[in-house]
This record gives sequence, C-alpha cells and structure tokens, in this order.
Amino acid sequence: MIWLLGIPGFLLIVGGCAVVHGERDSDRLAGVRFERIQAAKSVTELDQWLAANQSLAQRLARSSGAFSGYGCISLNASNNKPEGESELESDSDPDADAIELEEDVDLDCVVVTGSRIMPEDIITNVQTSGIDEGGLLKRRGDHLLVLRGDEIFRIRIDSRDGPTLELEQSVSLTESAKGQEVWYDELLVFEQGAAVLSFDFGRSVTGLQLYRMGSGGNLTAAAHIEIQSEDYYSGSNYGLRLIGDRALFQVSVGLSPGASWEWPLWRSLDIRSEELTPDEWQPLIDVGDVLLPLVPISDPVIHATLLCEVEAMLAGSLDCAATGLIAEYWSELYVSRTAAYVAMDTWKDEAYLVEGASPWSWRARTDPKLQGMSETLIYRLPLDDSESVGAVFISGERGNQFSFREIGDGLVTVTELLPDPDARLLGVHQIPLDQFSGEASEARNPRIQTATLDVSHNHRTIRVADHHVLIGEHSLMVNDPTVPMEQTEFVVLSLLESVPERVILDQSVDRIEVLDGQIFVSGRGVAGKWSMSVLDPRSPDRVST
Repeated sequence: MIWLLGIPGFLLIVGGCAVVHGERDSDRLAGVRFERIQAAKSVTELDQWLAANQSLAQRLARSSGAFSGYGCISLNASNNKPEGESELESDSDPDADAIELEEDVDLDCVVVTGSRIMPEDIITNVQTSGIDEGGLLKRRGDHLLVLRGDEIFRIRIDSRDGPTLELEQSVSLTESAKGQEVWYDELLVFEQGAAVLSFDFGRSVTGLQLYRMGSGGNLTAAAHIEIQSEDYYSGSNYGLRLIGDRALFQVSVGLSPGASWEWPLWRSLDIRSEELTPDEWQPLIDVGDVLLPLVPISDPVIHATLLCEVEAMLAGSLDCAATGLIAEYWSELYVSRTAAYVAMDTWKDEAYLVEGASPWSWRARTDPKLQGMSETLIYRLPLDDSESVGAVFISGERGNQFSFREIGDGLVTVTELLPDPDARLLGVHQIPLDQFSGEASEARNPRIQTATLDVSHNHRTIRVADHHVLIGEHSLMVNDPTVPMEQTEFVVLSLLESVPERVILDQSVDRIEVLDGQIFVSGRGVAGKWSMSVLDPRSPDRVST
C-alpha cells in the first residue's frame, strides 16, 4: 500500500575525485534547491524549478555518460452472493435493510493476522498507540470485518452464548467500480463505520468507499470518493491511517519534463443514482500548499499528505488539511501521534560536482567517487497546524517505516552508511524534534546523537522499538528456498547503550514484533520450517524458539 520532495554551496575537492572545472556549486545548483522551506507562489515558479531540475539531470548525464534520471484469510463461503442477498443501498437506518443470508453458508474458519481496533486499545503493525492503519482484517465490538478480494465479510465473533463464527453480511465493492481494473487494498474501521481504499489501474484513480455501521452491525453505503493520483500501494507501508476522528493518507502525482502540473483532483459519486453520477472534478490541493524542494530531485513527484475529517468523508466531502512535497518517487512515510514524516534519499552538494559520476545514475550507490556522500532528508509535517514544517539531513540511506520511531521529544531512525561498497555499517540517529528546521543551513547541521553499528549481513530486517533498535538477517540472504537456512545474527542495541548484544538464532529474521515487553522474531528455520523465537530484551541471549 503505497505507495508517499537550497542552500548556498561550496566547492569541495574530495580525495581521489575530480570536480567539474570552471563551474561553481552555486551555478550548477542554482534554482534547483531552495534555502528554506517555503510554499510556491505560482505555477510559473514551479515550472521554473522543473526546468532547472531537468537541466541539471542533462548536465549530470553528459558528465557521467550514464542515464540519470498479511492477512491470511480462509473463508469457505461461495464467491457468489448467497441467494436472498439484496443490493447494498444507502439508508438513514443502517439496520433497516440487513442482508439475510442462508443458514447453510459454509464458514469453517477465519485465519488472519492483522490489527484490531478497540476504543481503549488500538494496536497496529507499527505498534504506535492511537494510530490504526489500513489492513485486511479489523474488529469492531463483536464484529470482525474481513476484506477479501472485492468483498467485505462481516462476521459475528461473539454472542450471548459464547464465542462463535457467524457470517452475517457480505458486501460487494465492485458494484460501483463498473468492472475496471480495481484492486481493493485496505480496510479501516472507525466509530461511525468503515472505509475501503482501492486503486483503479485503468483510470489511475484512488477510490475511497465509506460505509456506516448500524447498532446491529449492518453496513450500508455512505459515500464514494475518487482521487486522480499515482498508485499509492507499497508492500512495506500503508495507504490509510486513522488518528482520532481524522484520516491521514498520501496521494502522489508524477512530474516529467515538458509536462504541465497536474494537480491531484477529487470528486464524489452519487451513490443514490444507479449510474453513480459523478460531481465535477475539483483540486485537492492548491499551488500554495506545495512546498519548494531543499534538494535536487531525480524522479520528482508531488506527494500530497492529507489529514481529513472522517465525518466529512462519510458525507462525500474531503475536508482536508493538505501539504504537498516535491520529493523522490521512492519516499517513505512514517506517522506518529504528532506528525507525519516523509523521508527520501538524497546527496550532499559536492556529489553533483564530481566529474565522471552522477548521483542519479543507477550505479551511484557503488561508485567509489561518491563514497560517503549519500544522505537522508526527513521532513516533519506536524498534525497540529499551529506548528511549522521542518526538515533535517542525516548521513546514510533511509530504511522503511519500521526504521523510524518517535519517542518522547525525539525521532529515532536507522540509515545505511556507505563509506565504501563493501561496508555493512548502520547509523542509529537520535534526533531531538527541535532540530527540525525550516532553514536549510540549520537542517544540514543538526545537533543529534549518532551511533555506528557494524553488522555481518546485507539483507536486513530493522525495527525501532521504544527502548531498543532490533536488527536481524532476512531470508532473502538465501535467495533459493530449497537451500537450507543457516544460523543468523540478531542484534539488540539499547538506546541508552553504545555496545549491542549479539545473539545467534536458528532461523532468519523476516518479521520483528514487540509485544508486552518481549521481542517476537519469525522467519525460516534451519530445519526448513517457519520458526518463531521469543527474546527478553533485558537478557536477549535467553531465547525460546
């Protein structure tokens, strides 16, 4: 689910590297990056930036000669609607037209992993209290909602007579999709009902279908919203999040040389009409919502982060606070209780001056001329609109969302350091929130604490927990599933210590969860079976497998 972004430079001669002669840093990067975080004043200003950025890409290409630029569900019900099932219609009383199912619907079991949402206990896959994320399975009271293919199944899991599994309703999502190439990716449950996030590949449209849930659990259609955007899906991240009574999601619009600025547009469909008559398209963000970039961008995309009122969405409207970042296509979104963070890989200014090399080349990561020049730029977008957007630069390449965690008044994140192509070094950065700045010069020189960690493997699973950084070897290190798994190293670093604990496991580390103070690690075992180990972070060498 995916799947979502200027400072005066100086001429630096790096040992072993040649810079471009006769061209100053300020000349080469002029107009490509800005000295402070600021909103665009006009479309003309954005056009000028895009032209300057493309000019830089062409110069880099000439210089280097290189091209720049789970839920597991078992439902044994028929795929067809049971006889007697009525169409899902909007109604003022969500329980008035409850769908009647035949008594002999075969529901043997429901086998899932996912999060459940309860008023007093919201747990998600990033273990961030108070934030729920889109998934395949959600619990609301005595009801389990399962998103499978193009249907929502509502299952009663408890009754006065005790635990039960009773399929009470099946909701088809395709009746409003008109047979297009639609993937239904994520389900969210909130106090008033539920929402499904989808993407229509035939039309490049993100869909939001919203349902109200009655006192008896019945779901009825409330609204259908469409957004023109790039595909949001990411295998390691989520498209939709719920924070209190607001939903947060990110949509992206790609930009290419010579293309006009195509603003994300949205519209509501009239679910009361048989043909789902659409309203007119209207802009989701304005030019004044787009922030000018602090760095050159090799693959520019507008990532629009939206914080929207759920009640307005149920009424068919997007009442959203929007921030657009011009960022790399492959950027990472992490959301805490206080802010959304957008992180992207970038390079130090001197990397754009090295003769015969391009940081935008496919071989940049292993180019010895660019060693030690990779950076991560992190934007912090506060959820409180009284705070300002800030940024910080740190060394190394970013990880995925599990490599970030806001703890107290700081952000902890892990990057991959690349002093040379064979190095296996990680940087563990503890960044005070007050170091996020709107000034590029301050953002490039933050006062942070960084620990360097040497690991023995390249294919890593990383998880930042409340008190520890956890790192293990993923089964991808053995690319052939028929090859036996070997023992692996699991690293536990306390955020209060500088020396990590290293533990040998009889399995790979494909997934890390921290539950009730214990570390749960799952992966391929040396015996060929899927294995789980449980560790106490206070004594990580005591392993139960």
